[in-house]
Amino acid sequence: MIVQQKRSSMFHCNTRLSISLLVLLSECLATSRKQQKGCVGASLKANSHELLSVGLYHQTAGRLQVAQACYEAAIRRKKDFATAYFNLGTVFSAKGEDQKAIDAFRKVIHIQPKYATAHYNIGNIFYKLNMVDEAISSFKEAISVDPTYVHAHANVATLLHLKGDLQGAKKHHQASIRSDPGFSDGWMNLGNVFRSLGELEASVQAYETAASLKPDHGMVYYNLGIALWEQGEFEKAISAYTLSLTFSGKLASAYYNLGMCYQQLGRLQESRWSFQNATQISPHSYEAYNNLGAVLEQLGSIPEAIMAYSSAFRLAQKNWSSVHISIIANYYTSLQTACNWKEMESIRAEVLERVNTGIDANEDLQPFNCVLYRLDESLARRIARHQAAMYDISNNVHLYQDSILQANFRNLQVGILLDNFRNGTFQQYLPSVCDGLSAQRLSINVYLLKSKNAQNDAFLMSSKRFKSLRVVNQFYEGTENRRSALQIGKTISGEKVHVLIDVVERSSPFHLSVMSLRSAPVQIHLGSMLTQEADYINYLLSDVIISPPEAVPTSSEKFVYLPLSVILNDFKLSRQGVLDLPSQHVPKMRSRFGLPEMAPLVCSFCEANKITRELVDSWVRILKRVDGSVLWIPRYNPLAEENLRVEFKRRGLNISRVLFSPPEVRCLGGKCTRHAGNGSLVLSDMEYLAAALCADVVLDTGPDISSSATFGSMLWAAIPSLTMPGFKMSSRSGASQVLSLGRAAAFLVARTTSELEDIAVMLAHNSDTTERFRSYLRHQRTRSELFDVEIWANAFQSSLLLLWEHFVASQDALMHIVATKVDDGEV
Repeated sequence: MIVQQKRSSMFHCNTRLSISLLVLLSECLATSRKQQKGCVGASLKANSHELLSVGLYHQTAGRLQVAQACYEAAIRRKKDFATAYFNLGTVFSAKGEDQKAIDAFRKVIHIQPKYATAHYNIGNIFYKLNMVDEAISSFKEAISVDPTYVHAHANVATLLHLKGDLQGAKKHHQASIRSDPGFSDGWMNLGNVFRSLGELEASVQAYETAASLKPDHGMVYYNLGIALWEQGEFEKAISAYTLSLTFSGKLASAYYNLGMCYQQLGRLQESRWSFQNATQISPHSYEAYNNLGAVLEQLGSIPEAIMAYSSAFRLAQKNWSSVHISIIANYYTSLQTACNWKEMESIRAEVLERVNTGIDANEDLQPFNCVLYRLDESLARRIARHQAAMYDISNNVHLYQDSILQANFRNLQVGILLDNFRNGTFQQYLPSVCDGLSAQRLSINVYLLKSKNAQNDAFLMSSKRFKSLRVVNQFYEGTENRRSALQIGKTISGEKVHVLIDVVERSSPFHLSVMSLRSAPVQIHLGSMLTQEADYINYLLSDVIISPPEAVPTSSEKFVYLPLSVILNDFKLSRQGVLDLPSQHVPKMRSRFGLPEMAPLVCSFCEANKITRELVDSWVRILKRVDGSVLWIPRYNPLAEENLRVEFKRRGLNISRVLFSPPEVRCLGGKCTRHAGNGSLVLSDMEYLAAALCADVVLDTGPDISSSATFGSMLWAAIPSLTMPGFKMSSRSGASQVLSLGRAAAFLVARTTSELEDIAVMLAHNSDTTERFRSYLRHQRTRSELFDVEIWANAFQSSLLLLWEHFVASQDALMHIVATKVDDGEV
């Protein structure tokens, strides 16, 4: 904000009134119709200074027309009366006659060139007219006359900040507080500049100084909260926003930011309260409704979350072009979670149009990663390409040292970027992988870039285990924020890492920024079933099932093909309890979980957002072909269950043949905490795998996407599990796992929907065949490389060494690396 003039010299007047002036005042206080005439007539009796005082009297009372007449009369008495011109300029400015005001102030400057306040007031008028460069010039003229002019410095700094000249803004804010160290607003605005420069410590110090000078300044605490948020100091930010609300009253944006802090700390109820306050104060804030929806979703209140997302979406439509794409993405995916396909279809064209315009406008489309598998392949790639460019901070310069390509080394330096140890992901099993690597061949540097709320017990345990491994040379822990990517990139380069691997399933914006710096000669993405479309990512780690040769032309990266499934788990180490579960169908176990004891039980433990109309069609066809069969699916959120019941009835299926998991096993099928109510499987709990063992056959979700972690756990439990890979990589993880279990397991991989249904019907009808497959899977699970992290680690290590050898030999001519396995497990 432009700082308003606070000098007492805004208007000038005499402090004494003569007898003739008293007469003049009496005439000027006549009826309104005669005020101006009286002032002009009385000017015959008064001198110029007396007229100036009368004009000031009327101006102070709001009688601008009379004040103008008095000042003009004073000027007629005294042609070079600078003070009268100055006050006349203020009258014109108050009346909105900007050009006349500028002319009056310029007359002042012509008469008295050292009149700093006249330059200052011209600057304010130019700013009002959005003539920024002219305003800056006028303020600088005021400073040239009076180098200690606090507010002129402050206004120049504010305008330079708006123009992006941060160093210039910093210089003038510092000048303003040198002139007046007690200028609280100056310290606050200096803090804003420091924050824009990324100097967060200096920013916080400036805000704290401002607060010490004016402890009840609510906006200082508000800005302090923003800086602390960017530092990742969420608890301190909460304190700052609370003080801001105390002194500034009900400020929607403060409640909104407060909600964001609580959300980061996992204090979801307080976050919900904050966002609700924001929506009550600002009922048209689609951002507040959007974030309220996210918190409600985390709390498991899916119907309320969808209502909040819907409100955000409807409000956003009124200002569609400027709406952040996450508003649309969250509503669209919430409809997926509710299985509300009708509404999805009704807005799909609108959503796709908004995505395309967002790309053209260079908007951040990162949230749409969560729905890429629903989009057309070409659009998905366009979004990925857009995102990769959006977060490229390299300026086409790589940080790695060219000498690293010629240097001899004792072992290969491998850097690994991760952000958590989430259940069911590669990151969860990474400590076990590193434990299987040879410290004589590889040296691992781990860069754990986490948010402040990531440190739960499992996180701390995995971190501690990493630090104890011989193969791990460095373990770097840092907080993700938009300022630290360059620092981390320089750290990686300084440690002369040969191969940098990002193991986050979908690269976060922060990880893309780190990778864009090319801190290592070879950069790999592992864990995603989608191309990243980033020219700074050289390779995807995959296998020939997930990324078959026919898929290669659609990817911007080259592939490093492992000689086994790229899907990793350590069930052989961590899920030994499954081996003690009953080996055959036990009716009593079904009754324990409230399941029918003898009916053929067809199961699909997928998450609700992976269910489609086509999948429901397939389920119903299978059930209708198997008399007395029952479909067992997770207990989803109430809206999803209601919509699915409608879909089953519409297809003529008796709803009694669909069993939603009873409460004691309602988390069966995904990745959430126990009893969260949205259909997720806690893979660490043997009770749930025991419940799953009651199934006769398990169905994957293809052909768009496969349930990777859940599907693998079903195979480890030796349950016949069917999958149908599609063209997309995201649909092929189930097939990659099944085919790792031996040739006979290939029977469980269907080529078409009808073939999958035929196999499911056959297994549901024929219990002997089902038991033979159970027996085969039990035999293979302890012998297969699929569940053996040591074998996987050995193949991973050898593939990296082979990759580096080829890279050094070929330099820029990158090629696909196909590793082959020999008897001793080496590649």
